[in-house]
Amino acid sequence: PVITAHTSGNLTLHDFINGYDEADEEDIYDDDYEYYDYNDDEEEDYDEDEEEIDDINDDNGSDSFNDDQEFSDFDDFQNDDLAYDDVEDRDSISPSNISQRLTALSLQEQRRLDQLLDGNEIIHNLISGFAAVRNQHNITSSSSSSSSSSSSATTSTSLTQYGNITPQFRLHVQQFQTNMQRELREQRRLLFIQGSQREFILRVDRSRLFASSYDALKDVDASLWALPLRVIFQGELGIDAGGLTREWLTNLISSALNVPSPSASTGRLQRLFSSSPDSGYRYSIVPSSSRELIERLPLYRFIGMVLGKAVLEQVPVPARFDRVVFKTLLGTTLDLTDIEGVDRELYEQLRHMEEDDSVNDWGLTFSLEEEEEQMVVDTPQQQMSPSIIRRRTIELVEGGSDIDVTNQNKHEYIRLRVYRRLTACIFPQISSLAEGFHRLVPKNGLSGFTPEEIEIFLCGPETIDVTDWEQHTIYRSPFSHRHQQIRWFWQIVREDMTEQQRRKLLQFVTGVSAPPAMGFAHLGERELGTQRRFEIRWLREDHTYLPVAHSCFFQMDMPLYGSRAQLAEKLIQAIESIESGFQNS
Repeated sequence: PVITAHTSGNLTLHDFINGYDEADEEDIYDDDYEYYDYNDDEEEDYDEDEEEIDDINDDNGSDSFNDDQEFSDFDDFQNDDLAYDDVEDRDSISPSNISQRLTALSLQEQRRLDQLLDGNEIIHNLISGFAAVRNQHNITSSSSSSSSSSSSATTSTSLTQYGNITPQFRLHVQQFQTNMQRELREQRRLLFIQGSQREFILRVDRSRLFASSYDALKDVDASLWALPLRVIFQGELGIDAGGLTREWLTNLISSALNVPSPSASTGRLQRLFSSSPDSGYRYSIVPSSSRELIERLPLYRFIGMVLGKAVLEQVPVPARFDRVVFKTLLGTTLDLTDIEGVDRELYEQLRHMEEDDSVNDWGLTFSLEEEEEQMVVDTPQQQMSPSIIRRRTIELVEGGSDIDVTNQNKHEYIRLRVYRRLTACIFPQISSLAEGFHRLVPKNGLSGFTPEEIEIFLCGPETIDVTDWEQHTIYRSPFSHRHQQIRWFWQIVREDMTEQQRRKLLQFVTGVSAPPAMGFAHLGERELGTQRRFEIRWLREDHTYLPVAHSCFFQMDMPLYGSRAQLAEKLIQAIESIESGFQNS
């Protein structure tokens, strides 16, 4: 059955916080707000004990939400009169009051509230704001017994877990998405007026994904990147209704970061990015020789445009870059902390210098020795010989070899070393990357984001919240959230799978390997309020069949399996199939 409910009266913040008890509420059907119940097409009777929502009591044990008090429409909230001036009793809006009500929500109640509030973005923001106030209240209450460093760690955590993201970050994301969607519609309208096609058809070879994509798009005007894509993988049967585009973007970015590309001038293979355990496997731009640099700059510009297209299509980037990349995209200043993930040894040296008062005795000058790889021409054969390494002296300032580093000028030395290591060696490459990105994503559109926020916005959360995933999943009969196979499914995802396998499962079904920055409630969101849910359906085949995914619609069909072990085996086989080609519908 489809659940829809409209409140017949005006609901205020006071009502939400202190309990809502409107007797004359009635259920009506509305095409704009339709939500599948967990049992979907089958009219199954729930046990009253399982379906009844427990009272949410404050310390006085007064008000409660129950199953008869449905909150799905909230149209009255979607006005400008949401200000606190409309609240009759402001004293009731206190961090402790809010904290009591929100922390009392059980898993079942969270599911219920999420169902009923789905599609009402303003109310989601409101509740997230309450949660943020609660978190801030808790941080403030405990600050007297904790150090400033632990307080800083708490704040940092609240940025990276989308369950506790700040209201400011949520606001920045919504403003950006609203502005970009408006601009996209205008660009597409102008292209249509000019006689351009309504979509851009892209044919690529999966076996040489980066090279074939670059060849197909390198001469395409940036304005045409605003058009909807329809991706065709050569030799495959998949029809793109969104899923193939998401898969193409996800795999193309992974390929660009990990697959070496040949140099036309030297013939050798070299990666455009590198990662290491010291950097937490974050990707950094690889310095290039002067000979290779000229041919690599267009590749970095292309990768920047692909990242911009991923933002427009709201496809999470399947990798994390170092802070230098994120800060460059934002146009913010680099500092010593940014070098830690790129060159740990240099970071430790400079940090020690910053804290040491005896730098006068170190014997340093404003210069350094660097190694440079050069190719030597074998004149008789007119071909390039293997490269040789030569050392050269780099002066950080004019006449730097004659300027000693002292306690008085060491901070300038540190600043110049940071600049040299982070940008001077890769300045052309990172500038080309940023140029390509900003061809599709205006720089001023990112104003207000911090480097940490832009990372979450582009890449999604670092770990998948399985509880959030489960709460935003719907089922087709005979499956329901109480079905034994569904219970097995979530046990396998939560307890048996690695983080990488969870991401593969998500990509198998949706085409993306990470949820949106603000959680699974926003999965598949192309415009505000147009979400799709992760959906599990019954495949009418015997248990020898693998699960089948429809990534365009975020659906997975699976037969009824005889055991938890068999389900786990079939799931792993299915998600591994995406490595060898597009096997889903």
